[in-house]
Amino acid sequence: MAANVDLEAFRKECQARIAQRLLAKMPQVRGGVVDKDNVDDLTWAGITRRRVAIVGAGPVGLWAAMLLAQKYRWTDGKGCARLRPDAPEVTVFEARSMENHCTRTDIRIALSSSTRSMLDQQTKSRSFTSGMPVAEIEDTFLRRWKKVAGHEAKIGYGTQISDPAELAQSGQFDCILWSAGRRSLNDALRRDLGCEVRIGDSQRVVVFQVQELQGPDAWQLGSLDLSGAAQQAGRFPGLRVMLRPGFEGACACWLWVFGLSNEVLESFVLKGTSIAPRDSLAEAFEDLVGTTAQALRPALDALQLRIKPMAVTCRFVEASYWSADHAVCQLSVCDQLVPFILLGDALGGKPFYTGSTLNRHLWDVATLIEEVEFAYDGGPLEAGRFAMYERRYQECLRRIPEFQRPRSIILQALPKPMPVPRKDETRPCEPKVLSLPALPTDGRLCKSCG
Repeated sequence: MAANVDLEAFRKECQARIAQRLLAKMPQVRGGVVDKDNVDDLTWAGITRRRVAIVGAGPVGLWAAMLLAQKYRWTDGKGCARLRPDAPEVTVFEARSMENHCTRTDIRIALSSSTRSMLDQQTKSRSFTSGMPVAEIEDTFLRRWKKVAGHEAKIGYGTQISDPAELAQSGQFDCILWSAGRRSLNDALRRDLGCEVRIGDSQRVVVFQVQELQGPDAWQLGSLDLSGAAQQAGRFPGLRVMLRPGFEGACACWLWVFGLSNEVLESFVLKGTSIAPRDSLAEAFEDLVGTTAQALRPALDALQLRIKPMAVTCRFVEASYWSADHAVCQLSVCDQLVPFILLGDALGGKPFYTGSTLNRHLWDVATLIEEVEFAYDGGPLEAGRFAMYERRYQECLRRIPEFQRPRSIILQALPKPMPVPRKDETRPCEPKVLSLPALPTDGRLCKSCG
């Protein structure tokens, strides 16, 4: 019996000694000290973890949070899947309240087949379809993130972030991923950070919202060549017409008319707003521009015969290409530089009639999360680690002429990869207190998630 006790003690001492030698070489473990009686229980308290803030809980922000959780997921010795002890601490901040989150059913996204395949694979589901409402996309990402991250899935609802540097300092974040939308940063702040938005090609689009259809349904109409009929009737060779089906509770379809010359657009004089539904496209357009609508009337009459719409309203929208100067910026926080990374529409986008930009955004974020090491590895999380993300973005601007980005500017903008020093991170200043709502610790999500 005594021999067995001595053998067990010897086994524990050897196991602890080997583990301590290995852990001493790992920068994540503070001091590399191991308790021989609890060698299998290395808790998060002894691990150095980076802190990542994601601002914006839309599809792009939740997608980034979900991928970060999946990247640092592991299966322990007991067969239980959980986050690695050195996984970065991720906190998502959302301006909407919990009740208003996952409620945007009026916006539908045309997901490509390759994007749907990627999303199904990453979320372990088959729920993604083209024309899917944004609310369902957010809900699916949110559920998957909750399942993978467990109690680590933290969202600060009702949190309006206007100063990213203040957020970085208050929460001692090592990196901020900003996915709060195109207009979430004011012009002065963008200018200071070096991510000012530039407008590329832009044109005015006439948008008709149709409540009822007397003829074929919207899905059948979407396959017709409406542009050809409008061009022949109106004698506008560059005129283009796109029809997108609506959904129950919103409208039967939307009709977008664009490609008109500047001369024709300048001839329209705004009379007021088209609020009261009309029985035809031409009547709704006349409510908007009065008698100056005659130039477009033949084309609208031709579309009226094809579509047979009822209860129509009309408005003008400005559709443009937009892009930030840089995708990777830096925040100066207490003599430290914190990476500030723009994602999604906060970085750039294209007009709606070119197709959904969300497809490209999701692929870009997936590549970014895969190539950057967010776990602590002994050195600071510097902006240089995101150099490839910046390079791909600048190459995209150069490749698409509609962004109107001169090549000389792009070449000057390319960042040089920075070496990763192997040293302990220090925080030389006390964190500034920022009034943020308490994050739920019980894993609460949105009302549709339960």
